[in-house]
Amino acid sequence: MTICVSLFWYQVCLKIPLILLVQEMEEAHVDSVMILGEAFHCQGPFDFHNQNTTKRIHNLIPVMMENRLTPPPEETYSLHRKMAGSFLLCTKLKANVDCRSIFEPIYANYKFDNEVIHLSSAYTVNGAKVESV
Repeated sequence: MTICVSLFWYQVCLKIPLILLVQEMEEAHVDSVMILGEAFHCQGPFDFHNQNTTKRIHNLIPVMMENRLTPPPEETYSLHRKMAGSFLLCTKLKANVDCRSIFEPIYANYKFDNEVIHLSSAYTVNGAKVESV
């Protein structure tokens, strides 16, 4: 289930035109999505009070900031603010929420877009070659 949640959010993020990613940055993004997916993976309520999700994602931010080419689109900031705010609020309230049971019907009815993003050629970013898709 973590993989389904993570792939869902990863596709949502990729649908927004993002920057070119070097491997380290892409790994940091995937790691952050996988960490976020943990709340939706557990059977039963997720204990927001005793989680370290926000701290682990926060530790990945320097990698993402160092390797980005341009700031992400405004829609990405909005999504991140909403998710971060939800996690922080639930943490402050010491909430136990069955995120999986909330997420599963949404995921079951989500219509995935088959659009593929193509790069026109290879680029060099911070000395790393980024190939066309």
